[in-house]
Amino acid sequence: MADQFGKYSKDSVRNIAGTDTGYVYGEHFMQKGVNTRVTGGVLLNSFLVPGKSLVLTGGIYYQAGRDIEGKRLKAYTSTLSLTYSKKCFSYIIGWDYLSGNNAFSSSTANHRFDPLYGTPHKLWGNLDYFYVGTGSPAGGLNNPFAKLKYTGSGRRLTTDLAYHYFGLAKQQKDLAGASISKYLGSEVDATAAYALNKITTLEFGISVLAASRSMEYAKEITPGTSRLTATWTYLMITIKPAFLFK
Repeated sequence: MADQFGKYSKDSVRNIAGTDTGYVYGEHFMQKGVNTRVTGGVLLNSFLVPGKSLVLTGGIYYQAGRDIEGKRLKAYTSTLSLTYSKKCFSYIIGWDYLSGNNAFSSSTANHRFDPLYGTPHKLWGNLDYFYVGTGSPAGGLNNPFAKLKYTGSGRRLTTDLAYHYFGLAKQQKDLAGASISKYLGSEVDATAAYALNKITTLEFGISVLAASRSMEYAKEITPGTSRLTATWTYLMITIKPAFLFK
């Protein structure tokens, strides 16, 4: 493909038959000139009751300028959450929203918010389906979530349990041109960390995603070719030498 900003080609993953050699390609752009994008916003925390037991967090960020293909950017993301803490437990409910493009709209602007450098494991689930690695879906992202955190006495044991609902923000088309379901899937994340001593921490985590067929369209995968359940587990030992605390 080519446009007034230059030429680019799209490639994908390819393995050479009969060998262990493989190639992973992204998008290769040979652009003329420079496209500039600007991202700005505000994030606020408010303690609703004395003692910081109830905290409201809200924020919104807007992207303007032009994307890598030279299209005008008009995109935004917002977040809203409420945290209630009592003794060893914290209860969190919230909602993240990323704008996207409506496949049935004639708009020439790009409304897809790009997370750019990403925030691995911090937002939109520990499996990172929608961060900088592949970016948010073309149709945007709707992510209500709920979390439960426990911090034991002495802070030696901490656990987190989170649920994420994933949906498209805007309508998308299937291969026949019909509208697909906005529901993308649900993810459950569980982690536990235990401080063995002052410098050593043991951490275990597991994440499970149950996706719908709409996820294949959101991730640009050939429909009907993927497994709809993904599971990830890890075990990690972190050692921070004592001199780092001085």
